[in-house]
Amino acid sequence: MNVLCPALAVTTSLFTSFGIGLATLGVFTGSWVVLSFLKGIPLPLNLFTRVLVISSWVALVQMIFAITYPPLNNALGIYLPLVGVSCVLMEETRCSLKQALEGGLLFMGILMVVGSIRELLGNGTLFALPLFEVSMRVFLQPAGAFMVIGGLLVLQKHWTQHD
Repeated sequence: MNVLCPALAVTTSLFTSFGIGLATLGVFTGSWVVLSFLKGIPLPLNLFTRVLVISSWVALVQMIFAITYPPLNNALGIYLPLVGVSCVLMEETRCSLKQALEGGLLFMGILMVVGSIRELLGNGTLFALPLFEVSMRVFLQPAGAFMVIGGLLVLQKHWTQHD
């Protein structure tokens, strides 16, 4: 459930979804690079090392966002450090570079789909550009994230049953 925290909190727009997805991709990839050199660490220290490396990458990504684009850093707020929890839970840092990139890009894509649907239905905008008049503010609340994710899961199940 902790992996869904960014989806519930900051995917209210395509902009913030892209930001948290980019942060996740950066942390996945950067952590994999460092951890690939530390394969021989004994088991008791393995989790500690992984958490330390991932936390360092999260801090680095947060500093990069704060320097390069402060509005995005402010929009992501406290949820940006939760990227580290997602990385530890999804264990993308234990696989190959290709799998780490694929996992990061897939997570980023899912967050962007959820964010774009929530922004369209909640505000009638996409990348803050007005497309149509709509006022379904429930989609901008955490409950809206659950509804969108549930709807996407229903569509995915429907498509896989018909293949």
